[in-house]
Amino acid sequence: MENTKYEYQYIIQEEFAKKQNRNTSYSLRSYAKYLDISPGALSQILAGKKFLTFELADKIINKIELTPQEIKAFWKSIQSSYSENGRQRKDPQIEKIAKSLTAQSLDLTPQIFSVIADWYHYAILQLIKVPGFNTYDPSKVASALDIGLIQAQNALDKLLRLELLEQRDQKLYRTKEQLTTGDLSLTTKAFRKRIRQITELSLKSLENDPIESRNHTTMTMSIDPDKLSIAKDMIQNFMDELSEVLMTENKQVYELQINLFP
Repeated sequence: MENTKYEYQYIIQEEFAKKQNRNTSYSLRSYAKYLDISPGALSQILAGKKFLTFELADKIINKIELTPQEIKAFWKSIQSSYSENGRQRKDPQIEKIAKSLTAQSLDLTPQIFSVIADWYHYAILQLIKVPGFNTYDPSKVASALDIGLIQAQNALDKLLRLELLEQRDQKLYRTKEQLTTGDLSLTTKAFRKRIRQITELSLKSLENDPIESRNHTTMTMSIDPDKLSIAKDMIQNFMDELSEVLMTENKQVYELQINLFP
């Protein structure tokens, strides 16, 4: 590896400098312990003599507080270090992350998903596609989604800060057309929270919305549990196909839980 400075090295070094400014006796060994890597590995990374693997990068990012812009720069610069040094064995996980940063879809990390797990964040991302809602107007969002004004304002600010929304010429735009939540075989506290909220909204719709504007359907069956993974794939494919059909015109925000309701 050539002794070239990449953005991720500057970010790591800058965090070390901040800690030294607060404590002049703070050592590189102490910093390495904080990052949970060996002092030797840290020295080699900063000197440009060691490639940063996915495991090391993920460990460091979870220790250092970075802005979304810095996180992007961090991963992209790691990918650049691989490419510019002609490394034959590239880390597929790093390649996937770097690619996702420029793709129209984004696989949310558990950390980011936990921040926007409340249902109305996703509803806002869809609401700005509806004519008349693509400006920064918390009161209008609050009214449309029946949430508090402070909730609406905080959610808009959060989505902008995480760069899931961007503001251009006084208008709001999504930066990614599709968000996914990673490994569907896993569940988290934040994911359970979101499903619980959607279920409560579904029950509210069942009691209050006319049948013409919703669909609550159930089916009782005897099944082979070994085929459950097949069922999950078919449901996901159906949801993807259905969204392509329904999202040609954006007029109102709906939730699909195989119950479909406004």
